[in-house]
Amino acid sequence: MPPASHCHAYILFQWSVFVKTLVVFLCMLFGCSVAYAGQYADNLSSCMVAKTTQAERIVFIQWVYAAMSAHPAVKAMSRVTPQQAEALNRKVADLVTDIITVRCRQQAREANQNEGQTGMGAAFNTLGQVAMQGLMTDPSVAGNFVGLQRYLDPRKFQGM
Repeated sequence: MPPASHCHAYILFQWSVFVKTLVVFLCMLFGCSVAYAGQYADNLSSCMVAKTTQAERIVFIQWVYAAMSAHPAVKAMSRVTPQQAEALNRKVADLVTDIITVRCRQQAREANQNEGQTGMGAAFNTLGQVAMQGLMTDPSVAGNFVGLQRYLDPRKFQGM
């Protein structure tokens, strides 16, 4: 049996390969683009993250999930009803309106005036990333993603 340090190093190597593969897979699935936002979008992003609760971020994730579940490739796997999707549309519309016109009004105005749609999009992208981080840290979700590792052959990823 190899020493504990070798086992630890091998586990770290496997985890590193798994994480890199997962990032590539998620980028292929969801599309990874880097938006170079400026100072105003950064200010809006900070405000949006600071002035939304975890529960509100979950509503955003639920809305994205409901929207994506309408795709024919995954529709049979989802139990989102049209009524639930419509309720989420209303909730998210109200939430976005409140964030942009009340909670972060000044930052949104400046981002829109100085950076336009790119700045606004970058701010919502940041909020989405923060919301996804909250979702991904749940043990049930993490367990499902780690399940992929059972089927990956780390030898095929060596040298990548």
